[in-house]
Amino acid sequence: YMFVHIGISHFVFNMIMQIVVGVFLEMEQEGWKGSLKTGIVYFSGVIAGSLGQSLTEPGIYIAGASGGVYALIAAHLATVILNWKEDDEIQTPKKVIHFGLVKWIRVVFISVLVIFDTTTQVLGHLGYLEGENNTSVMGHLCGALAGLTVGIFVLDNRRAEYWESWVRWISLSVFILMVIFAILWNIWANDWICSSNLSLIHISE
Repeated sequence: YMFVHIGISHFVFNMIMQIVVGVFLEMEQEGWKGSLKTGIVYFSGVIAGSLGQSLTEPGIYIAGASGGVYALIAAHLATVILNWKEDDEIQTPKKVIHFGLVKWIRVVFISVLVIFDTTTQVLGHLGYLEGENNTSVMGHLCGALAGLTVGIFVLDNRRAEYWESWVRWISLSVFILMVIFAILWNIWANDWICSSNLSLIHISE
């Protein structure tokens, strides 16, 4: 579904966001493994976006790469968390310069983007914006959660501390458990709901 877009503007926006957000994230990782790590983050967002949408609105089809794009955006936050102290240091041929502005630019960029997108979606669903709002809120949210949790696990950690290793494994476990829950819910939810309804009817009689 990530290859299908609704109109040229939808396609162009997602491609621009992939370039702006994804290229810088990939450049920060090392070598071909860094490209692979960025790809893993992206596809985890695509998978989580579709599963999240299926939990809340299973009868609605989705299209677009927004789940993967939001995973890349949230992955920037993951690298900031992992390398918070290290981002204060810029290596030069002669010395190490302590310069913490870069990480704060990333934090502000992510915050502004998330606030703008969330506000736009809420206003659109409440009918305050013109036109029909077809944005998948849950697809975006689950894509971002996947990017954060998977990003913390797979992306480069330049100087690992003891507590960071625990955070990485906990993040991966959270992602895996969410995916397993969503898959099981999609397989057996109808049977569970029907069985519960039949039990209620039997009790009420």
